[in-house]
Amino acid sequence: MRDGLKLYRRLVAASWRAALQYKFSFLVSIFFNFWLSVTDLLVVLTIVYSTNTVGGWNLAQIGVIYGVVGIGKALFRTFGSELHMFQDYVIRGEYDGILLRPWPSLLVLLSRRFEFFRLGGVLQAGAALLLSLHYLGGPRVLGWKYFYLLLLPLTGTVIIFAISVAIAACAFWFGRIRDLQTLAFYAANYAASYPTSIYPGWMRTLLTLIPVTFVGYIPVKFALGLGGSAWYLVLPWIVAALTWVLSLLLWRAGEAAYQSSGS
Repeated sequence: MRDGLKLYRRLVAASWRAALQYKFSFLVSIFFNFWLSVTDLLVVLTIVYSTNTVGGWNLAQIGVIYGVVGIGKALFRTFGSELHMFQDYVIRGEYDGILLRPWPSLLVLLSRRFEFFRLGGVLQAGAALLLSLHYLGGPRVLGWKYFYLLLLPLTGTVIIFAISVAIAACAFWFGRIRDLQTLAFYAANYAASYPTSIYPGWMRTLLTLIPVTFVGYIPVKFALGLGGSAWYLVLPWIVAALTWVLSLLLWRAGEAAYQSSGS
C-alpha cells in the first residue's frame, strides 16, 4: 500500500508537469472551467435574489453551503474522473489489465487520468465560500467557526469520493451504472448545494442516506447559528471516515465477485 501511494504521488506530479508544458492552453482550460462553474452559481443567485431567502437561509448562508460542496465536487472531478468511466472497464473487460498491476487496483485506476483543468471549479467555489464568509462577518464575527468552515471542504471531498467509489463498485455486479451515477452523484450533489430543509421528508432522508447532507448543510447549519447541536460539527468527520471504510469494503467485495474477460 505504501509503495502504491508513493507511485500515485509520482504520477500526480508527472501529470501536473505534463499539463504545465502547455501553460497557455492549461490556463485557458482552467479559465473556461471557472466560468462554466459560475453558471451553477447564477442559478442560486437568481433563485435567492427573487425570494430574498430560501427556507430561512439568505444568499450568503447558502453561498457557504454552495462553496463547501462545490470545492469537494471539483476536487473529486480533478482526481477521481476515472471512477465515472468505470463501467466501461468492466463491460469491455479492460479491468483485467488493472488487476495485473502489483499495486492496489483503486490507486491504479485513479492514477490513469487527472483533469487538472477542473481546478477552475475549485477556484470558483472557493471564491464563493470566501465572499460568503466575508459577508457574514468573517473571523471577527464567526470566530473559530470561520476557520472550521474553511477546513470543511476536506471532509466533503472524502465523502464525495467515497460515494463515487461505492457507486463505481456496483458496476462489478450490475455492469451499467450510468443512471445510478446520475441519481446518487450528479443529482444528489446538486441538491446538496442548497439547504436540505427545503426538500420534502423523503428527499431529506435520501440525501442523508447517500449521505451528501453531511458535506455542507448539517455542519454549516450549526456553525452559522441556524440550529442543531455541537455534534453537527463532528458528524462530517465521522461520516467521512465511515463512508470511506464502507466504500472500500464494497469495492473489495465487488472485486472478489468480478468475472474477468478471461474467465
